[in-house]
Amino acid sequence: VDFVKWFSELNKDSGSVAGGKGANLAEIFNLKVPVPPGFVVTAQAYNYFIEKAGIAKKIYDLLDGLDYEDTKTLNDATVKIRDMIVKSEMPKEMESEIVEAYDILSTERNSLESGDVHMILKNAAEPIFVAVRSSATAEDLAEASFAGQQDSFLNVKGKSELIKHIKKCFASLFTARATYYRSKKGFEHAKVSLAVVVQKMIDSYKSGVIFSQDPTNRTQNIIMEAVWGLGEGIVSGRITPDSYTVSSDME
Repeated sequence: VDFVKWFSELNKDSGSVAGGKGANLAEIFNLKVPVPPGFVVTAQAYNYFIEKAGIAKKIYDLLDGLDYEDTKTLNDATVKIRDMIVKSEMPKEMESEIVEAYDILSTERNSLESGDVHMILKNAAEPIFVAVRSSATAEDLAEASFAGQQDSFLNVKGKSELIKHIKKCFASLFTARATYYRSKKGFEHAKVSLAVVVQKMIDSYKSGVIFSQDPTNRTQNIIMEAVWGLGEGIVSGRITPDSYTVSSDME
């Protein structure tokens, strides 16, 4: 099992390994668009983790025959599942590969040329802050959008914190909202996996979101929204952003 893949090893067709977010980030990274460097804890690593931890069958048994319209039953079941995932120990072979990748990312050099790894580790710097971002294998599809349904975490620092937050991302595949949505859209829970993007944090001066077409479908306009600092304020809805509307003819 490949537990870790670097952006340089992936592309837009890597959704089954890196999830939608990971695949698209890798694609633009390899097009030389300025993207903070990072790696992906693969969807296969997630599957390996829940199998080796002995919780896969327990998870799907809890969901089998569940009344998804009963809010309390759904909440209780998903709370149990998330608790199981977060409290399970990550297999050592998987953890060590993730930690080694984090050590490499924490150095000034991010070259992965043959023979460089041990030299990089020997000169490793202070652990860096990273973003730990969920990337589901069923994400941004034509018939369903799972975007925003799983958790992401900013400013994570240190090996133990990294492993803890990766498990929190895994667990967020089973929020009541995400579980209900999969059921309604006819996706089998066992066939949806979750990759985790681990990406170097940047000191953001301002951040924004661009919609190539008005998401309300009322116009063909391009919508841009922006805030000072990190973009978390926009996507969380906590900050009312500055908003700009541009016609599709750029007039």
